[in-house]
Amino acid sequence: MAGAKRKNEAPQQTRIDYDAGAGGGYDAPDASAGIFSRADPHTLSRRKVAVAVTPTAGSSGGAGISGPTLYRRERYHREMGQLNFEFAEWAKREEAKYVAAIKARGAGETQRGPTRFFLSAIDFYTVRARTITEKYCSEVGDVLALGSGDTGQLGWPEDKLNEEMTFAIPRVVKNLRGLGVIALAAGGQHNLALAEDGKAYSWGCNDEGCLGQVDWTEAMPDKIDTGWVPGLVKGFLPSPAPKGAPYDARPDESIIAIATGDCHSICLSDTGRVYFMGAYKDNEGRPWRDEAPEDDTRVAVEEKLRTAEEVEENRPAERAPRGRQRWPVHVNKLPGKAVQIACGNSFNVAVLENDSLVSWGLGETGEMARPLPKARFQNGKYNMEAISRDFLIPKPVVFGGPMMKREVVSVGCGDYHLLVCCRDQDSKSSGGTLAVYSAGNNNYGQLGRGVVGEGEYKSLERIDALDDEDIVKACGGMQHSMCLDATGKNLFTFGRGDSGQLGRTPKIPTAGWYDDVPRPIMLERGAEVNPVISQISAGGGNFSMAMTEDGDVYSWGFGETGALGHGQPPAKEMGDLTNVPEDETLPKKMNFMKRTNAGERKRGAPISSGKATAISCGGQHAIILAKKFTAP
Repeated sequence: MAGAKRKNEAPQQTRIDYDAGAGGGYDAPDASAGIFSRADPHTLSRRKVAVAVTPTAGSSGGAGISGPTLYRRERYHREMGQLNFEFAEWAKREEAKYVAAIKARGAGETQRGPTRFFLSAIDFYTVRARTITEKYCSEVGDVLALGSGDTGQLGWPEDKLNEEMTFAIPRVVKNLRGLGVIALAAGGQHNLALAEDGKAYSWGCNDEGCLGQVDWTEAMPDKIDTGWVPGLVKGFLPSPAPKGAPYDARPDESIIAIATGDCHSICLSDTGRVYFMGAYKDNEGRPWRDEAPEDDTRVAVEEKLRTAEEVEENRPAERAPRGRQRWPVHVNKLPGKAVQIACGNSFNVAVLENDSLVSWGLGETGEMARPLPKARFQNGKYNMEAISRDFLIPKPVVFGGPMMKREVVSVGCGDYHLLVCCRDQDSKSSGGTLAVYSAGNNNYGQLGRGVVGEGEYKSLERIDALDDEDIVKACGGMQHSMCLDATGKNLFTFGRGDSGQLGRTPKIPTAGWYDDVPRPIMLERGAEVNPVISQISAGGGNFSMAMTEDGDVYSWGFGETGALGHGQPPAKEMGDLTNVPEDETLPKKMNFMKRTNAGERKRGAPISSGKATAISCGGQHAIILAKKFTAP
């Protein structure tokens, strides 16, 4: 966009030297060890199918309840019912075994040691129940934005921003209030918000079309470069369209999950379909996109969306897979219904209903976790056939190590690497064991395997250092990673740490410092046990966040953009641009009520008695969902 700086052009990112060329279930207790087992594969497969069980948003859902709300409610009761059934069946089996053991020993003897066993089983039940609740019982809240806002990512009109165009403490995105927002996704310089009625809203930098806000029904579509305030995304139209109905006249599908990359976004509908908007960037910075289905009639509008350069040179609009996708397009070549989605810088992954994992995009450093040809020939020309056939069509990832069945628990993407939490169905346990796998760029040890190098790790390999840690959530920034265990009390970080993003050392590390082995960190200095952590997020601008079960938010890492939310030093004089926030090398709790100086009070910084319910870190900013929030 004219006058807007992309993430890698911002002056505060000069400390990042990356060369682009170079956070389901938990570990079900083991029946053989005396803890309740998982359901049979047939039952599990029925639990995971994401089908359209409710009306779409805007249609009659009964008692004023929207389709997506009914979908989440049905899914919650289905999975909790299955969990309760599994636990009850296990309890019956264990009771019979316990009674038989007592009889075998005689009436005068008692069996020792059952207390710890039962406490362990209850702990597993609690963890799994909490996960199901997090998935389907999201709380409605207010959206708060903080950090750099020079391309609209803070959701405030340009004339209402301060002269630094940053918010060093969270501020309410006012025009999202009352819309029932339940989930957030922060990209490189844009955001998505998901409402409980299945609608998606976007704002921020739109130079590559990632906001999806083009009115293709008009004779002259309205193309925006910056969405300073959130706008509704329309056009989630599946292929094929119903017979007899104009393609662009049918109602949008209901969205249940959102994810953002650097310059693109994807959305998951309640029918298991995935939609794409924006552009992937290759190593030369050129935009690419998924191809629209053949029956999508909206492609005729693209001629009217030509760039100024194309118009001046009388060139036709670029056709997919080249160029930008300015409205949602159905990824109709996905080999099955999706139940979970995630984005890296220029690639996507989706967990399908059969527990398989697929990837697609323009990942060129191994982050797609499958063998790929070169995107360009030796003569410099693009291999268009390979890009269309191999890169942009979702295909299964490749796991290294022994062949076995793996159930994907969760996926997390860094900018150029992939982290996957799995339950491996190996010989160690009939219920499976939890393991973490990584692939992609490893120039700062962000794959956690104790080996650093700029090679491309094209398959998912197990992170041995996290074996037996029961990791269930993982996320990545540009060059660092975080992993969280099933209890929520053990958080591990690894990768690059010279901006403090690993949360390990009280002093600023030397330039280029990294640790390629996962190590635990504490949210509170000197604490022996962490509070229960429910969400983690890593930003592409070298910073990290963690949200506790009680709604507290901790942040650490690169602070110059204000994305840590701890305020800034008092200005010595009006217009002083030197009072930038400092880096935080250890986790620090965010204070939503903090007003650092008269300037902040005058600008209407928020006052809150509420708590956070969701967090998401972008490139140079972050967004937070908070309940019971009040603002001027």
